[in-house]
Amino acid sequence: MASRYSCAPWGTWTGMGVSSIGSLIGPLSAWPGHSPPAPLPYYISRMPPSSKTAAPTVLLLDGHSLAYRAFFALAEADLHTTSGQPTNAVYGFTSMLIKAWQDHKSRYLAVAFDRGAPLERLAIRPEYKAQRQTPPDEFRQQVGLIREVLKVLAVPVFEMDNVEADDIIHVLGSQLAAEGATAVVVTADRDFFQMVGPKVRVVMNRRGISDTVTYDEAAVRQRYGFGPERYLDYAALRGDPSDNIDGVPGIGEKTAAKLIQTYGTLEEIFEHLDELPPKNRERLGEARTRLLENREFFRFRSREELAAHGAPVEILDVSAKDLQMGRWDAAEVRRLFDSLEFRTLYERLGTDLPAAAPQGGLFAEAVEVASVDELQAAAREAARSGVVTLRVAGERAHPRSAPTSLALGMPGGARAGARVARLENLGGDPEAVWAAIREPLASARLATHASKDALLRLAAADIEPAGIAMDTEIAAYLVDPARGSYPLDELVAQYLGRELRLEAEPVEGQQELLLDAAGSDPGAPEPGADLALGAEVVAVSELATLLEKELVERGAWDLLVDLELPLAAVLARVELAGVKVDTAYLAELSEAVGDELRAIEHEIYDHAGEPFNIGSPPQLRRILYEKLALKPTKRTKTGFSTDASVLESLREEHPIVDAILRYRERSKLKSTYLDALPPLVDAGTGRLHCRFNQTVASTGRLSSES
Repeated sequence: MASRYSCAPWGTWTGMGVSSIGSLIGPLSAWPGHSPPAPLPYYISRMPPSSKTAAPTVLLLDGHSLAYRAFFALAEADLHTTSGQPTNAVYGFTSMLIKAWQDHKSRYLAVAFDRGAPLERLAIRPEYKAQRQTPPDEFRQQVGLIREVLKVLAVPVFEMDNVEADDIIHVLGSQLAAEGATAVVVTADRDFFQMVGPKVRVVMNRRGISDTVTYDEAAVRQRYGFGPERYLDYAALRGDPSDNIDGVPGIGEKTAAKLIQTYGTLEEIFEHLDELPPKNRERLGEARTRLLENREFFRFRSREELAAHGAPVEILDVSAKDLQMGRWDAAEVRRLFDSLEFRTLYERLGTDLPAAAPQGGLFAEAVEVASVDELQAAAREAARSGVVTLRVAGERAHPRSAPTSLALGMPGGARAGARVARLENLGGDPEAVWAAIREPLASARLATHASKDALLRLAAADIEPAGIAMDTEIAAYLVDPARGSYPLDELVAQYLGRELRLEAEPVEGQQELLLDAAGSDPGAPEPGADLALGAEVVAVSELATLLEKELVERGAWDLLVDLELPLAAVLARVELAGVKVDTAYLAELSEAVGDELRAIEHEIYDHAGEPFNIGSPPQLRRILYEKLALKPTKRTKTGFSTDASVLESLREEHPIVDAILRYRERSKLKSTYLDALPPLVDAGTGRLHCRFNQTVASTGRLSSES
């Protein structure tokens, strides 16, 4: 069965990788029969709503309001980079931005900023914000960083000279509501309650940066006892001390709300002054002119008013489609977030950020083979050039388990599509399946992503390819070794400008693709996940050409060919072989070291004159520096240090110190090796199968896990 995959231009991310086995390695341009395909305008992940779906939700963020909220909410957090750059405002703002995406699952958004003095409001109230001090230097330093974050995330930004963000957001929201979209204003300013309506909601920060509440018309009525249409009258009565705008002396929020609930507008209140208590009657009568001016002051400006002020057409005639997130440069996103040391926020981008919409594209076929004979024919066809593009998946996370699915790229590059197979659909005899493809794959070199894992899975099926021709994970690592991880879907977005995406309305008779984790090693695949491997194969074929070109330009192609790819093959063999561990001897040694630790423990207690928790720094400090009066040499935030270097300097001062150092050495040996290694030994092989990471350390060194 064939399935069509579309790829649409999108933002650019950065990618993942592969490893493999082999020695016959050469440049892609030298592959027999290989003609590098021109980049295709397509690829695969989950399809966004079609044009037939409801109008979108658009997020409108009040830039300066949220930035100020973030700055002061995190003022006590002491957020700085290691170089001393304060980041509390930019961190908080970015966190609120991501939370808005997460909560509303929308790819439509814009941020508005104030720029310059709001001349029209100052003409009404010259005292507007006059009491405010100049923003702290630490805040002003971060406004530019917030703009950089918005730029790399391709978020539309709007601002006008001498116009406040409130008015811009009001015009944008009104336009969007008129076309049927839903506008969600994210702010810390209650004045936006005047905008709330059937198509406009307001998300207010209550405390900190994550405690928010959403206001629709019912929520405004529940809070104040009147609807959004009366909010301006209420604001006029209440005033706004934070902006230096006086209301009516003696009339607070509760009284103001009760007046609106009882009478309605300001004019209606003035008509019923004789019904009010004398003091309020007098105060309101004297404040009549000021209250009407207040209402005009708080009113957001209309489209016509901004047009008269010279607003650009981008604001005056905005549509939801104009506010879609733009394309990303993933490398720039990574670089900025790394420089700000926003590791957690960067990780949240990958899960919380909605995908941008596709803009059309070509299609690549992934055909599921129906029999072992068809699979064998496909394998022979795929391998006839000497290089086979392949992706494999298994039900166990560890790659030493045999494949349950595989996909083969057909000769001719990305346009030729892929053939995919799932073992359980081919008769249930695994050996018959592997025997059918063992010879073709043994005659070819692999081009894949995460080749080491592919080699381990194939080895479990007693299949050993002739070598590795390309690993897009390792190639991407050599291009940008500081990145740390190289998911295939991110590489597709960065290099191809596409998103792995499912065709929204599959052709009749074709299977839908559910691709939840492109580039990962799927566990038990969902329906369609096997065809997702076919999409990944096509991606690898296209990426390989582009990565080869970049490595050649950087002078790093030989490094890939002569060192990294052969090393991947060696590491696969090392992982497969494992390391023999004598668990019985380790158990004996652990028991002996345990006895020694207990003896040293009693020795320490004798020196201290009392038992205590040797592993507790506070208790150890009390014994050493208070009870035994040893002279400390280094202080930390929590007190005098008891680290190894300090204790070494005190070794000759008291015998307890030598005993503590011996205790720590043996305790570390026992917990880190003697007791930790045996549970990691594979019960089937009796060996320790460590995983070596070739694309983690930016220095080029290997790292290991498991």
